[in-house]
Amino acid sequence: MLILLKNESSEDPYGSLPEAVFVPVLNHTFLDLPSHREFIDSAEAQNAEAVVVTSQRAVEALGQLENANRLFDKPVFTVGPATGAKLRQLGFTDVRGEDTGNGLTLSSEILPTVSYKKYLFFTGVIHRDIIPNTLNSMGATVIERTVYDTAPISNCVEQFNTQYTQAVKIPWIAFFSPSGVEGIVEYLKQKPRNTFKLAAIGPTTEAYLTENGLSPDCVAEKPTPEHLLKAINLSRS
Repeated sequence: MLILLKNESSEDPYGSLPEAVFVPVLNHTFLDLPSHREFIDSAEAQNAEAVVVTSQRAVEALGQLENANRLFDKPVFTVGPATGAKLRQLGFTDVRGEDTGNGLTLSSEILPTVSYKKYLFFTGVIHRDIIPNTLNSMGATVIERTVYDTAPISNCVEQFNTQYTQAVKIPWIAFFSPSGVEGIVEYLKQKPRNTFKLAAIGPTTEAYLTENGLSPDCVAEKPTPEHLLKAINLSRS
């Protein structure tokens, strides 16, 4: 069994992984959409040279804005092919950085190669500052717009326990983010470490698990189903 600690999206590619089951961990709420509609029409937004969107939830929030098409002619920077695909589906045509896999690599390998001076960063309440900090250090202006919030699902530990206790063999548990999994981490701390295997989708999640005494057995090189499965299979061999 492979327990995926993530909300299942429509046509979620992770659902094709062998023996995969989803345990949703977060509720998402869009924030103040009227003000974001107004902002997109402003000269401040229209004068920006590029856009940064690093989460699928932020893409979904933009999809609620009828005038988001006014941004589609700008280059947009992202991490991960799933978010990149959603940006293209929304209407962006110049999508960059999706193969980097995480904000750290985007910041170190992609952003320093461009010379834009003004970015729009659509993000959630909880996010790391590495991308805006990198851009600021390069002399660029970053306008952050917080378009969604997240909160843990109240019964996610119970849902996780249902799946965990049904496992016939030692289950693999894949963590996709530090957000919303605190209860599951505490649950696992009470279990013998040799009764489960842990996979992290990237370095941020790996660091979070390690800091909590649950070093993962493998880490996906990039946040894709193929790289997650590859990491698990390599750990098994």
